[in-house]
Amino acid sequence: MRERILFHVLVAKFGQSLELKEKLLETLDAYLLFRGNGSSLGGANVLGKLLMKTREYYGGLESTPQSEKKALKAWEKPDC
Repeated sequence: MRERILFHVLVAKFGQSLELKEKLLETLDAYLLFRGNGSSLGGANVLGKLLMKTREYYGGLESTPQSEKKALKAWEKPDC
């Protein structure tokens, strides 16, 4: 649930800043690895994976495996 909320936050953040969105899209198909002390996300590169999903949401090169694309589509519509 927290990951889904964070995905929506990232979509909003990158949607509000053309400069940030361009920087994210410039990563092309690179695997984004986030190493932080944020143990609240479980440490499994959750932020990096969500950034890659955000990049794909905004039309970046596909870097998400087919099995994850179904989950991404489900995340695109908020419950609120």
